[in-house]
Amino acid sequence: MPFKRPKFRAHVKAHKTVIGNERWFRKGSPFLGKPFTVKKAVERYATVVKILSRAGKRAARAGNDELADAYRHLRAKLKKCRPRRRCGSSACPKCARAFQRAKVAAEETIIADLANARADKHLVLVTIIPRHMTYRQGQFSQIDVLKANRWLKDVLARHGFDRVILGSVDRGF
Repeated sequence: MPFKRPKFRAHVKAHKTVIGNERWFRKGSPFLGKPFTVKKAVERYATVVKILSRAGKRAARAGNDELADAYRHLRAKLKKCRPRRRCGSSACPKCARAFQRAKVAAEETIIADLANARADKHLVLVTIIPRHMTYRQGQFSQIDVLKANRWLKDVLARHGFDRVILGSVDRGF
């Protein structure tokens, strides 16, 4: 079956496109490195499911039923993740790997297209982590990605930055 390049128009559509295409869950290009192989993702998946199980039991013993239910719900969602019925959760190492591979593939395509379309321009890559947008463990859920994106665009525009911008938010656990 020939590879058909996906066209991502919005986050929801991109999300559905990735989880609906088993290509992103298998071996292949783009290769993300040894820590991000299918085998490693499956191992991390098993570890995460065990951790969620233990955390749910611990929260229940501590009397925190709401937290215990949240852990059990997430564990149940991840346990259902399988080919052609992906859970789509960022907490799922298999799905997270697929999202990362799709993102890298899209970025490679865009960068190549920009390099061809703007051969007289220099490509500049930067990492921006504003101090007020750094989060400690357990706080990352507080980020409003749309607000952060709007803030960055406004700051760059205020300083006369008028270029094509390609960006993404990356999370690590």
